[in-house]
Amino acid sequence: MGQTLESFQFNNKSTLFAVASVNEIFFYNLDSIEHFKQQLKLSDEESSNIKANHVQKIAWLQDNKSIICLCYEIDYNPNSMAATRVFIYNVETKVERKWRTWTEHVKKGDIVVSERGDWVAVIMRKFLKRNHYSTVIQIGNLLRTDDPIEISSVEIKEVIGNVNWDFKSNKFAIIHEDESTRRGINVKHVVEFYQIVTKGKKLDLVKI
Repeated sequence: MGQTLESFQFNNKSTLFAVASVNEIFFYNLDSIEHFKQQLKLSDEESSNIKANHVQKIAWLQDNKSIICLCYEIDYNPNSMAATRVFIYNVETKVERKWRTWTEHVKKGDIVVSERGDWVAVIMRKFLKRNHYSTVIQIGNLLRTDDPIEISSVEIKEVIGNVNWDFKSNKFAIIHEDESTRRGINVKHVVEFYQIVTKGKKLDLVKI
């Protein structure tokens, strides 16, 4: 895999640095330059890393010690040429929390991390039938420590133009084509708004 900006990630405090290679993710402590240099010299057995097949996208969470990973696992689904594994890994405790597996290529997906640290979203497409896909937005509840992670989701079957996030008010908007006008000359678009509501450790996704 060619390295991209998404495969090199500092956490928000710049205390940890993650580098995703083809089949593993390396973590480096940045408390000092000398310590960083020492870590670079360690063997695979001694270094802080995790094995993960075909890592494509990673993103640090707001706790600065956990990272969400999207991996392309070729052999996971025998009926598909591509399958995506999603999980959250805590660098300090070395504990992995399961998300779910998608039968689509991860390069079609995206990660959105809440600035408050109470949720993380994964946007992926879902196969419906030949040449037809929907878009699914899954919100993972980070207020709880359940494994697998508690998920709320919304599925849009129309062609999506964009998803925009308002982190201050925990809202997002989805712009998509109006299916009733799709075959006409002038295709109209619809904007749908959703609120991510948290109460205690409970998280709900509400259309507004």
